[in-house]
Amino acid sequence: MAQKVISRMCDKLGQTPARILCVLVLIFQGAVLDYYVITYSKTNAAYAFLVADVVTLGMCIAAFVVSYLYLKQIEKDPVSSNRNNTSFIHGDKVGLLPLSYVAWFVYASGMVPRMAIIFKHYAAGLSEEDFFGPNLLKFAVAVTAIIFLLLVLSHHNAKPTTSQKYYIETLTASVPFDILDSVEFLEILFIQESRVALPFTLEDFIIAFPCINIFLPGLCFMVLSFSKYGLNEVSKFARILYALLHILFVDLPFLVIRMYLWHALDRDISVFVVKNIIMIFLEASDISNTGKEMWEEDETVDGPESIELQSTQKL
Repeated sequence: MAQKVISRMCDKLGQTPARILCVLVLIFQGAVLDYYVITYSKTNAAYAFLVADVVTLGMCIAAFVVSYLYLKQIEKDPVSSNRNNTSFIHGDKVGLLPLSYVAWFVYASGMVPRMAIIFKHYAAGLSEEDFFGPNLLKFAVAVTAIIFLLLVLSHHNAKPTTSQKYYIETLTASVPFDILDSVEFLEILFIQESRVALPFTLEDFIIAFPCINIFLPGLCFMVLSFSKYGLNEVSKFARILYALLHILFVDLPFLVIRMYLWHALDRDISVFVVKNIIMIFLEASDISNTGKEMWEEDETVDGPESIELQSTQKL
């Protein structure tokens, strides 16, 4: 009896707890980062980020409403939902629930400037003794991983042990670790912790790549959207592009800079170096295997039968 009650409650609640928690985490993160920017910049222009927070919240809530309506419609009538081509819900050119990746890109557009300003100008002067010090800043940036996962959970109702659920988990599993990797990467800029003074060019690279990494989950949402959240197979070109971008903008630059810090500046080695090496290997392997599949498909299409048919047509 109790099991049935809990099951019914979970069915009724659906993704609602994830959506509510996502909004709360967004408010927390925005408030903390705005505090750093407004307090240390002491300019009225910094208050513009409050507007960015409102826009981000509005976009996320809109995405939640649309996903809620769509998932409810699927439960009632799966056939009619597949014929729904409303641009906010589904379309051949925009994918399924396109507001998910639109909301993420809007979020990243407000997040990245604050990260760049704080870590470029104020991170070096933060003290661990202060409540609004480096630890709270790292935590506030790190919750981006939670926001990503909650946003993903809010846009699908894939059942456990299904191929759809496996596909979604496989595609999104590395994203939170990439975000945490970025936070650890930025830690070198807290001079009072690291005791390492960096060249300005290197400092800019250390800030730039984590900022790029904030935008990359938007591509993950696009892949999910165009694959209908695991219901359709994603194009092999998209898989190769997604893996290649992760190598070029996340794992490879992080690995190179960390090795430089280790050998040239005697900086303590980070355990995330191992993660970078493993992910480069896995992503390169995925690119190779997917490329092979594409090659084999092309050979099948342009095989002997196709050549014979073309020659017959010429005759």
